[in-house]
Amino acid sequence: MFKIRKHDEPIPWPVKISVPLPGGKVDAEGGFTAHFQFIDTDKVDEISRKPDAEYISTILVGWDGVVDEDGEPVPFSVEARDAMAKNSYIKAAIFAAFWEMMTGREAKNS
Repeated sequence: MFKIRKHDEPIPWPVKISVPLPGGKVDAEGGFTAHFQFIDTDKVDEISRKPDAEYISTILVGWDGVVDEDGEPVPFSVEARDAMAKNSYIKAAIFAAFWEMMTGREAKNS
């Protein structure tokens, strides 16, 4: 039996980040747990026409496991989220993870 669920609370979901390295390599060991706000298809259609930063501000409402270069935890804040979302490969990883969650696909390599 299929059970329709409400998604009132953010859904923790793994975000795997591939960091570019010299020579065409990537470090795919990094990542964090995003707290994504589940949104309905009408809202997806609405925000998909907005700039990426606004899209991310709607869907990414928290996180765990984000640290700075010294290994110190970075608490979630609007400023930290917006700064992180300016990085192309992080932004791409956030979108990929969000769409895994939204389409009910199991997270890759989690």
